[in-house]
Amino acid sequence: MRVCAAVGVDGPDRRENESSSFYNLTEVDRTVSLIRSLLSECGDRALSTADVAVISPFRTQVKKLRQLLRQHQLAGINGTTLHVVGPHN
Repeated sequence: MRVCAAVGVDGPDRRENESSSFYNLTEVDRTVSLIRSLLSECGDRALSTADVAVISPFRTQVKKLRQLLRQHQLAGINGTTLHVVGPHN
């Protein structure tokens, strides 16, 4: 089974101290909620955390996401940054 989802979430972008990397806690919370729903709805199809990946252009966003995933015992999910080349607004 291959599923790809892009979900728009409104929330404030923030930075830690002098970091150039952004994070958005509203997006992090929504992402974890979506993952938990996906895993519970697909229980009989043997979907596991190893089958789920999350991509973000911001290192700090991935860091915050990993922290919350660990709190929900979902540390097996692969979160990574996507390196964008060229102008991005």
